[in-house]
Amino acid sequence: MARCTLRGLLVRRYSPGLGCALLLLAAGCSDGASAPQSTPPQPPPARVSLMPVQPQSVSLARAYPARVHAVADAQVRARVPGLLVAQAYQEGARVEAGTLLFRIDPAPFEARVAQAEAEAQRAQAQLRQAQREWERVAALFAENAVSARQRDEAQSALELAEAVSATAQAALRAARIDLGYTRVTAPIGGVTGLRAVSEGNLVNVGDLLTSVQQIDPIHVLFSVPEADAALYRRHLTMRADDAAPSQGRLRVKARSSDGLKDMHEGMIDFLAARVDAQTGNVQVRAIFPNPQGELTPGQFVRVSIEGLRIDDALVVPPQAIAQGAEGPVVYVVDDQQQAQPRPVTLGALAEQGQVIGTGLSGGERVIVGGLVGVRPGARVAPSDPPVEAAP
Repeated sequence: MARCTLRGLLVRRYSPGLGCALLLLAAGCSDGASAPQSTPPQPPPARVSLMPVQPQSVSLARAYPARVHAVADAQVRARVPGLLVAQAYQEGARVEAGTLLFRIDPAPFEARVAQAEAEAQRAQAQLRQAQREWERVAALFAENAVSARQRDEAQSALELAEAVSATAQAALRAARIDLGYTRVTAPIGGVTGLRAVSEGNLVNVGDLLTSVQQIDPIHVLFSVPEADAALYRRHLTMRADDAAPSQGRLRVKARSSDGLKDMHEGMIDFLAARVDAQTGNVQVRAIFPNPQGELTPGQFVRVSIEGLRIDDALVVPPQAIAQGAEGPVVYVVDDQQQAQPRPVTLGALAEQGQVIGTGLSGGERVIVGGLVGVRPGARVAPSDPPVEAAP
């Protein structure tokens, strides 16, 4: 090992420059072996809160804004032209199907019926004459008293008379139908609307006279997220296969738009088979009894769906869900106390927490607190005791 000494160095006088040189020389003559560099200390494991995930049954309740629609909305229009001579209903009243609403002047149509009846009678008389002529000619032809040509002419006259009679009968039926259209009746049972034409006006075929809306029962339409729609569809399928359909039935309640007044209870009768590409929602329709007319078409209400139950569901708190590069993930801690990201699919959001569709198994430990300092594959320090699963 090389050493350097200052022995024998003669300094006659002190100067600041010489002092600096001596210091540099002493540093250069120190031991040439470099000291080993120290490894930076490892950060301590992140302290996290864990929750064991166990299958459980969860109940769901949902509420959505909705709009009321009539089961049927029929426009009452004139089917024959004529003078509107009478209005036979009260606007806004409930009517049964077939109730008289308006009368169009029947006189022209009564005359056409009489004319058609006369034409039908004449055709019938001509037909009977042709039948008698045919019977005589056929008998004479059998005795070779008339030619084949005469027989053919008699047969053709009979066939022509039959066709004329059938045409006359059809014209009579059409005339009677038009006469019946002068009595404008309600096509469905429901609540009548305002009249569009008053008495004394001429109406043509297709002119709107009024409308009738069927409101008992009544429909309520609303949209639900795709995940909720999957739950409803599965529930409805199970109910259809159930021997006792009254059990587990979805209860749909309608409330006033402010949510303060309960109005009616109904049931889902339609669930769309497609998801709206723009909103990601699915249209649902419920049907409600409405004997007092509290629900009116166009009204905004809130509907709540109860009675949903998911068995053997894996539920985690919403704060346990992190967003990965390919979607939602949760961090699972293995036996070596290492945090491993696990891609999952999300189910419905229940009162107990977020239902996990796929990606987790019962008994696994999920990080529910302290995610900020967690890195994939890093060791963690679980808190003691662990967080209990929501009941």
